[in-house]
Amino acid sequence: MRIQIYIIALLLSAIMWSISFDAARESYHAAQSAGLMPNLHINKRLDRVL
Repeated sequence: MRIQIYIIALLLSAIMWSISFDAARESYHAAQSAGLMPNLHINKRLDRVL
């Protein structure tokens, strides 16, 4: 019985981690597309070219 509780807790933890990671990734991309957050990779490439 105790091992089932640990397995359920582990699965719930993995699900919650994946949901929060996905939400953070989507909000980051939304902020970048809205121009609120600069894309650092583009800035580095422009610095190299210029």
